[in-house]
Amino acid sequence: MKEVDITKSELAQINIWLSRKLAAQKLSVSEDTIDRRAVPYHSECVRGKIRYKNLELNPGAVEGRRYLESDLEEMLRQPATMEQPGRRTHFMRRNDPAA
Repeated sequence: MKEVDITKSELAQINIWLSRKLAAQKLSVSEDTIDRRAVPYHSECVRGKIRYKNLELNPGAVEGRRYLESDLEEMLRQPATMEQPGRRTHFMRRNDPAA
């Protein structure tokens, strides 16, 4: 195997792509949730969305949808929120004090 020298900045530019199952496991959500938050890949990150590409994993194989790991990492750093028209609520936070 050939050894390759990679700088930290070059390593940061490498995109890692995950299957739907692994993406769902990483966020601890269902695979349907991953599908609902998926958007086709483009250069800009969209908050609350996961970019995907249809990648050919082997020569001549059927393309499979893969999700960008950096978007998943970004979602893990965000507080869990539920978007509603006109307001934003934190659904993980309790509104009434515990009795």
